[in-house]
Parts: sequence; structure tokens; C-alpha cells
Amino acid sequence: MLTLTKAPLVILTAGVTLLAATPAAHAVDPDNLVPTANYDHDCQVAAICKTDNATVTYYMDSGGSNELEAGDKASVQWVIDNEYAPTDLVMKYDSDPTFSGDAETDWYIVEETVSGDANGRAICNDAIWWTYKCDQHHVKIESGFWQHGLVCHELGHATGFVHGDLAAPTVAKSSSDNGCNRDPVPSTAGLNANQVTRINNN
Repeated sequence: MLTLTKAPLVILTAGVTLLAATPAAHAVDPDNLVPTANYDHDCQVAAICKTDNATVTYYMDSGGSNELEAGDKASVQWVIDNEYAPTDLVMKYDSDPTFSGDAETDWYIVEETVSGDANGRAICNDAIWWTYKCDQHHVKIESGFWQHGLVCHELGHATGFVHGDLAAPTVAKSSSDNGCNRDPVPSTAGLNANQVTRINNN
């Protein structure tokens, strides 16, 4: 827990003394894994959804215009090995990905331009209707932005994590309480203890 303390500020106004105490700041553990009290929606294509398996299969595009370069693959693998594999999720690389049926590869990771101001996006490509789960996420990150923090962030969305404004209680989107799903995300951000706990208790 982080506690900041400051001396009280005394303000003199027209002969009245006002004591403005600075409140203590401390970390919170927001519920930021779908569903939350502020984001309770069935999974739909392009919505924030949970991955549907405790064993998560993933594939990094290895050919064509969406291919990840060697350094990009190394960054993704580092995040998976050091952030996600230590959780209760079982991470398994799928060298022969499946894009249809009931056993699709869970995370299809590609280098691709995304719309708007974002440099990455995780999109549910195959929603499991009337649940919070998605059978396959497409995780897209733009060329030059494969830093650990953004990779962790987008894989976090593919796991089911929302931004702080949709967590319960809400926290600032930039707060470290969001772990690597803060926005904007520092280049070295990883899962925090709260995120790991929520994955493991899911």
C-alpha cells in the first residue's frame, strides 16, 4: 500500500482559518475483469470479452503482410513467459492455428494498423453468444510498438481486462491500479498482483 502524507495547509481568508488536509493516497484493487459492475455485457464481436479457456493457445503470424518480425515475436514471448505463464493460465503456442469451429486458436497475434489513435487493439472475432467469453481474439499491434507494456495491455484485453473507467470501483485510466491495462501504458508495464489474483480466481 502506498501512503503519501503532507503537512496540513493553512489558508487565511477574511479572518477565517481553513485547514485543508491532504487525503492519504493508497492503492485499490479494482474488479477489472469482465464482467464488472460497470461493464456487464454479453460478449459480442469487437467487445471486451474473456478468453474462453484456462489453456490459452496463441499464434504469432509468421508470413505475409501481418508477419511479426523476430524482435516482435521475442517481445510477445517474453510477456507470455514472464507475465501470463506464471498465472493459472496454461499458455500453449499453436504452430498450426485454427480459425473456425469449436476449438479455434484463442489468440491470433498480428502486426497490423489499427484505427484511431491507438497503437494496438484486441478484438473478439468469434463471440460465444450469451456468455462473457470469446472463442478467438485477434490481437493487433502496429509496427514499431511491440514494447512489453503494450503487448501485456492488449493480451490483457484478450484475457478480459477493461480500462479503469469500466472497473469497479472506477479508477483513473492512467492509474497503476490497472496494471498493464492502464492507458496510456508505460513501455515496461506488466500485470499487477490484483490482475494475477483475478486471473487465478476466475
